[in-house]
Amino acid sequence: MLYHLSLKIKITFVIISLFLSIRTHGQEKKDLGIGTFTFQWSHYPNRVFSDDSTRHILAKRVYYIKHTKVIMKTIGPSEELKKDTVQIISEENDLSVKSKVVAKAIYPTYLADYNSQKYFMYFENTKKLFYFQDSLKKHPEDLYNPKVNNPERPKIINISGSDITIAGKHCLAAFAIRGNDTTKFYYTKEKLKFVSPLNTIPGVENPILGIQTLQKDGNAFGLFIINIKDEELPDDIFTIPTTARFKTWDEIITLGKTPN
Repeated sequence: MLYHLSLKIKITFVIISLFLSIRTHGQEKKDLGIGTFTFQWSHYPNRVFSDDSTRHILAKRVYYIKHTKVIMKTIGPSEELKKDTVQIISEENDLSVKSKVVAKAIYPTYLADYNSQKYFMYFENTKKLFYFQDSLKKHPEDLYNPKVNNPERPKIINISGSDITIAGKHCLAAFAIRGNDTTKFYYTKEKLKFVSPLNTIPGVENPILGIQTLQKDGNAFGLFIINIKDEELPDDIFTIPTTARFKTWDEIITLGKTPN
C-alpha cells in the first residue's frame, strides 16, 4: 500500500531542517569514495543527551556510495509512527458498525548522481518499471553538497575523557562554538573510505561520526553514522534500467494504493 507520502515528506522535512540548522560548510569533493553506512537521527527526551547512539532513534537511512553516485533508502520511524490506525463508524438505521483500518507507510528510494547532477526517485519493487527524475539541486535529500551558510570557522574545544566508540571507530568528543550556537560532535582519527556527510564544520578534517545539537525551540537531536561497511558495490545498482518509464511527480503521488 502506498500510504501517506505526506508522512514521508514530513519526516524528511524534520530531518533536513535539523541538518540545515547545523551545517556550515559545503563539501567541494567530487569523489565521495566507496562504502555503505546507516545514517541515524535521534531525539532526546527532556533535552538529556546520551552517549549511546542506539537509543531514542527517530529514523534511519542507509547509504550506498560509489564515488559520484549515492543510493539512499529510508528505514521508517519508530513503531508507533510506522502505522496509522483510523477508526471508521458507519450507521444505518439502528445498526452501528465500527471498524479499524491500519496502514503502513512505504518510503521511496533515492539515487543521486553527482556527476550528472541528476536525482531519481523510485520504489524498491518498481525500479525496472518507472521512476521520477529531476535536477539534484532541487532536492533536500542532497546531503553531500550543503550550501555555505557561514564559512566562518567556529572555536573548537576538545573534551578530555569523553571518548566513545561509534560504528566500531574510536571517537573523540569536541564542541564547535560560534556565537550563541554550540554543537557537540564526535570525530575519529581513523580513515574512512567515504566522505562523511557530517563533515560540515569548518576546520575539522577528521571524519565526523556523530553530532548532537540543541535547537532554539528546545528540542535535542543527534545524528550518527553507524554500521559502516567498506565494500564496493556493482555499477548496475546505481543505474535506472533503460526500459523503465519516466513518471511526473503528480503521477507518482496518484499511483494509488499499490505501485505498479
